[in-house]
Amino acid sequence: MTPEAFETHLRNLHQFATPLRLHADRETWRFEFAGKPYYLHFYPQRSRVSASGAPREFAGLKTLQDFKIPAVRVAALMSGFRFGERKGHALIVHGVEPATRLDALPPDPKQHRTIVDQIVAILKKMTQHDVGHAALSLSSFVLHEGKVLVLDAIDIRSEVLTTEQLMQFAHNVEPYATRADRVRVWKALAPDKDIPPDRAKLKRYSRDLNNDAIEKISIGDWSGKFKVRSNESLAFSQASRLTIHAEDWQSEWPRLIGQIRADQLDVLKRDRSGDILGAQITLQGLPINAIVKRPRNKFWYRYVLDAFRVSRARRLWDKARWLQVRHIPVEYPLIYLERRSLGYVVESIALFERVPGDTLDKVDLDAMNATEREDFFRDCGRILRRIEDTGLTHTDAKSSNWICFTQHTARGPRPVLIDAYGIRPLNAFLQLFGIRRLLRAMKNHPQYTPEDSLHLCQGFAPRTTPEVEP
Repeated sequence: MTPEAFETHLRNLHQFATPLRLHADRETWRFEFAGKPYYLHFYPQRSRVSASGAPREFAGLKTLQDFKIPAVRVAALMSGFRFGERKGHALIVHGVEPATRLDALPPDPKQHRTIVDQIVAILKKMTQHDVGHAALSLSSFVLHEGKVLVLDAIDIRSEVLTTEQLMQFAHNVEPYATRADRVRVWKALAPDKDIPPDRAKLKRYSRDLNNDAIEKISIGDWSGKFKVRSNESLAFSQASRLTIHAEDWQSEWPRLIGQIRADQLDVLKRDRSGDILGAQITLQGLPINAIVKRPRNKFWYRYVLDAFRVSRARRLWDKARWLQVRHIPVEYPLIYLERRSLGYVVESIALFERVPGDTLDKVDLDAMNATEREDFFRDCGRILRRIEDTGLTHTDAKSSNWICFTQHTARGPRPVLIDAYGIRPLNAFLQLFGIRRLLRAMKNHPQYTPEDSLHLCQGFAPRTTPEVEP
């Protein structure tokens, strides 16, 4: 195991390294040398003047290492590294295996408090040494043999952990942490400052929408926007783990619109309100099952209203993003495109990634065990409550607008929303609208029981006393 042997190993690394995450600006590959695992973070060079994140990530890990803050250990920084035929910068870190990112960790009440305490200890130590982190989230940490380590160091800053960074952390962990967890972390790290009010959260959602990775696109006489990448990896979405470019849609859209025009796609629903079609597209070389939503105006007056508002396809797409920045499980928005004549939208189409599973109105509830069934309905209630907690409501939360997602879930079936058109800003008249709509729709399911109704209500309002409907 000489330096020369390691150098030779790296020269041929592209032939046997295993890809883990492939983004346009940063790729992660796993390889072994002398029986030990390593991870290569490769930053492809886009141009001679483009900046690379490799030196910044190296400096961040080195800072954590110098102050003995638990983190993955950096091995080497290589400028001008050639990975196959491509040139760029590379960072090699020692592999910690087996390990699980905290955002992918199955819920474990016995382990939960220990993990929270370790995160608090790490953040306290960072504060003591004036080390900040501009993008804290659960994906920034990994659990290895019961110990929490910092995994992501590219956003490490040589400044004290700020209130803004803590607020961003609280926002990012909303789907995983309890309110008590967030209060505990805040009081441990900022004991002399009041917890920000809810209106500060609402401003953050608006900011996240503005900072979302969205790009404009024009393809022939069609124009619109597409989502480049997601800030978090979603179990029910392959596209959330990709970085999508305009070139992908430039090559894919003509084929797709041709299939739509020739009526060659699977018709999932067709009525006066529009078509919902099933399609398969290819993005970054991967096949993606997609849902094509092609709305039509049901009433004549909507043609008049459309002269003063954005298209329905765009509203569908935007409202899915409203939920996404709030960490609500919803179908992944891919792209919307509009065709105009004299400035008026004459046709619009929105694409979403298809969530695998059955809709809630058709799912076999009796196939779930008692624990899975209770957890599923409690999750449905929690989702509707979280929507209202963030200043929105869902006026069309009927059972056919939910998918029971069962793949790759350690906790059993999980609910995912598939139609966000009924999302509205919350007001006094629309409170409780979503939970009442779902309760009313579920009565038509032959396997739905009063116990299911109780669990659904307890998920929405866990601190209230349930009453039997007269």
